[in-house]
Amino acid sequence: MQLKLKELADGISIAQLGSVFFGVVYISGYLVSAFYVRSRGIATLPLLKAQYIETGLVFLIITGLIAAIPMLIVNMAVYGRVKHKQRVTPTVAIPVLVTTNFLLVFLFWAVFVTEFEWASHATVFGVDIPVKVAFPAYIVAMFVLLPALPIIRMADCSQRGFLFLPRLSSEIDNTLTSRPINVIVQIMRVLALLITVAFDCLLLVAIPWLAGFLIMGLYYVLTVLFLVGTVHLVRYLTDIYRETGRRAAVWVVGIPLLLSSYYFCAIAYSYVVYNNIPVSRGGRYPTTKVVLRPSQTSPPAWPKEVYVLEETEDTMYVVATSLQDWFTSHEDVTAIPRSQVVPFQLIHLSNGEPRMNHIRNRSKGGCSYQ
Repeated sequence: MQLKLKELADGISIAQLGSVFFGVVYISGYLVSAFYVRSRGIATLPLLKAQYIETGLVFLIITGLIAAIPMLIVNMAVYGRVKHKQRVTPTVAIPVLVTTNFLLVFLFWAVFVTEFEWASHATVFGVDIPVKVAFPAYIVAMFVLLPALPIIRMADCSQRGFLFLPRLSSEIDNTLTSRPINVIVQIMRVLALLITVAFDCLLLVAIPWLAGFLIMGLYYVLTVLFLVGTVHLVRYLTDIYRETGRRAAVWVVGIPLLLSSYYFCAIAYSYVVYNNIPVSRGGRYPTTKVVLRPSQTSPPAWPKEVYVLEETEDTMYVVATSLQDWFTSHEDVTAIPRSQVVPFQLIHLSNGEPRMNHIRNRSKGGCSYQ
């Protein structure tokens, strides 16, 4: 079931397409927010809120990139081998892994990293390596190696392309006609793989919560893969049963299956990813803690320092900063009427809390994280 751009342009206007996209973004944002706050016992959730647009947009971007990046890179790598009648060997996985890892690291840095992760460091073989130094070095290395590989392979030196670079041609593969070029390409691939593995290991050492987050993130990735598989299944069955009556039957089954897969994906996102994206980037991870100054009529049992989970016009829903584990704990939520709180203080968080809470609770002696 392929829809050509001309057919799309004839069948739907730009305004209609924009309206559909906005509706999907808004509904996605509402669902993700609803799953998050209601899993913590907060029933009140306004239907109209500008925050849902940002939340839904980030959800669709992350889900779309995770679904599309590996597939596109695999198709490109395999297509080149098949076109030049080469065997598709396991070595084709190297550029796929390196490129996918680079794009996901870029996404992780843009969405999840805060001041604490940027200032962290790792000690490797007695050498202290700051992340703020390692990350730019990794980006520069990948920006050099990844474009250089296709340029060397497909360069047509007889023709001049952009600036001083030779023109690239998909009909040319210099690794098949020149052994030295083939050796150079293989060395560059291995070098890119080693840099990728070294940088990933450094991140796992420097950012203590990252390993646990990645393990939990596998559940979300599996739901994305299930959604992609469902889309391909419905598309495949629709192509087989082209008759109008049978195609309608496929869609009667396919639409609920697609919606349930999307619903499942949104639930996993709200549980694993959403609460680790800073509030300033469409998530729920607090970048400040609130020091409450209750009025004289306020109950004495209210916590003094809290993280705000949800706010309405008249109520703040908060959890105490003493929570044990930000990733898995569902601590008691306190609903505080705004009328009983005089102006409060916001303190910027730069020490890794609350993502580091469970690690600091387990640490003993002189073990500390900066």
